[in-house]
Amino acid sequence: MRKLYFIKKYFQHQLRAASASSIENQSVKDTITNIIKRDKRFYIFSVIESLRAQMLLSSDSIHVEDYGTGISGNRKVKSIATKSLKSAKHGQMLFRLVNHLQAKTILELGTSLGITTLYLSKVSENSRVITLEGSYEIANIALKNFRRLKANNIELVQGDFKNTLPEALAKLNLLDLCFIDGNHSEKPTLDYFNQVVDKCNEAAVIVIDDIHWSKEMTGAWRKIQDHSKAWVSVELFNLGMVFLKPGTRKEYYKIRC
Repeated sequence: MRKLYFIKKYFQHQLRAASASSIENQSVKDTITNIIKRDKRFYIFSVIESLRAQMLLSSDSIHVEDYGTGISGNRKVKSIATKSLKSAKHGQMLFRLVNHLQAKTILELGTSLGITTLYLSKVSENSRVITLEGSYEIANIALKNFRRLKANNIELVQGDFKNTLPEALAKLNLLDLCFIDGNHSEKPTLDYFNQVVDKCNEAAVIVIDDIHWSKEMTGAWRKIQDHSKAWVSVELFNLGMVFLKPGTRKEYYKIRC
């Protein structure tokens, strides 16, 4: 049923989505136009994708704790890489977003094997990327990947987000960018957003992944759009972007990418 829902939402998006030129807010229009264009590739893209390819071939088995579902068990690394990693397209969009915003303080909820984290971190060595991961053994693989690419500006915090998110936020200055890709349920997603939004500077952007993963996640996204600090919200199908800079009115967009 979830897969059918996802497919339905995809076709609805394609029918209703417009081009980035339809965005009235000039700052948001510039940002979206910048991140969805693919005419410029960076050397680091191929390096990160080479690492992804290795993860996709790994037959190693690890024990995974899932705090969201409460289910634990053994999984192959290649299975995690196939099912949990963000696509190269989305990783590179986030890289361009960091670059466009010149984001210096970045928070990620949901490290997984660290591929997206590397895209967030490799724009500038002077940025600070804090990433949270629930599973101990997945976190260990991510740490190895960070060391391999000499990503010394990443700080990984392992544990249940219920504990690690408040602790991480307490140690941070104002955030420039946050990427939420954690528990795919409505209540936790809203809780993460509500904690993070109060720690953001007024020009920050919050990105929520898998907003149409299920009816619950779509429900969470709709409530986030209605938040008093969410001035402009943009759907790039399964990625939801919230721009916090105050405007004259709320704006909602579905954009093709």
